[in-house]
Amino acid sequence: MWSNRAAINAVPPRASAATSPPRPGCTNDTCGASPYNPFLDALVTQGYAEDTFYPKTGAALPDFSFSCMDNEYLTGLAAGATGMLGLTKNQISLHKQASTKLKLADTFSLCLPASGAGKLAIGIKPKSVKSTQLIVNPVSTYPIHTEGDASDEYFIEVKAIAVARAVHNSIYKPLTRAFAKAASDMRIKSAAAVAPFRACFRSDSIARMAAGPAVPEIELVLGGKDTTTWRMRGANVRVEIDRETTCLGFVDGGSSPRTAVVIGAHQLEKNLLEFDLVSSRLRFSENLLLMNTTCSKI
Repeated sequence: MWSNRAAINAVPPRASAATSPPRPGCTNDTCGASPYNPFLDALVTQGYAEDTFYPKTGAALPDFSFSCMDNEYLTGLAAGATGMLGLTKNQISLHKQASTKLKLADTFSLCLPASGAGKLAIGIKPKSVKSTQLIVNPVSTYPIHTEGDASDEYFIEVKAIAVARAVHNSIYKPLTRAFAKAASDMRIKSAAAVAPFRACFRSDSIARMAAGPAVPEIELVLGGKDTTTWRMRGANVRVEIDRETTCLGFVDGGSSPRTAVVIGAHQLEKNLLEFDLVSSRLRFSENLLLMNTTCSKI
């Protein structure tokens, strides 16, 4: 699950080649979309449709292209979700369509809350201080692609991972061992593992702090011209199984992962992320609770 690149997880619908003639249906497009549900590992070929997209605030987006899938293929998505929103570098992603049609800068910010409403803004001016270069993975990570296609996902260079300030250069097993050792040093008591997690602890032995439970910090040491770190702490590194058990919120990607490291939604919660596709940089805030604010207030 480790190399020198990490993907920030977002999967868009993909366009496939227009190989069939016009046919009856709810659209008259001859090209198909291939929305992918990673939880089912299901790729479904559907047609495109167009409509006006009305955000809660801001200008309406005319001729917004989207695709549909049957409800059975939504299994695994978050409770209440009725679809997926594409935010990658693909030309049919929401921010690409908005920046082109509304003549906005090709930038967007994203803030995911632990509960309630999050925030997505397109064409924004930077607010975050820390930043790192977005790099291009020359090999596509999408389930279907043509040889030579670059990945549509966002990648950053990760030089090392630090647990409680001790740097490790390989991943999952060393990460869990280092985390368990650091937790023991903090007098956090271990508990039986709960699949798919391997490092679990007794909740009653964990103190509280501003950003959530007082557990060892995990730092991503980022490369590029300006070396910086991305600290993940508290609620971003642990998953509460029940009142008795808390686990390290990282899972093993197996022997043949799709990409070396995936920074998932749990690690991104309460972090302000700004994707600047003009200068190819990712700006980030770390946990907003440490700044006494939330996604809804920024």
